Amino acid sequence: MTKEELEELKQLRETRDTLLNKYKELAFEEMVNRKTIEKADKFYGTNLKKELEDRVRIHKETMKHNKTNN
Repeated sequence: MTKEELEELKQLRETRDTLLNKYKELAFEEMVNRKTIEKADKFYGTNLKKELEDRVRIHKETMKHNKTNN
């Protein structure tokens, strides 16, 4: 491998590591947010979790519909 190829490989690994760390942070935040919503629903007797799940489902269906129409 040339020096340039080694440098490019090093940069790609750094980018991969950065993206993996960001993904782990976001996954942890998502888990905390879900637990917080579940606790709030239980405490206040609301149904925010179901409401958010419905919004996500509708969004996914809309995106799927838009893909098939384009």
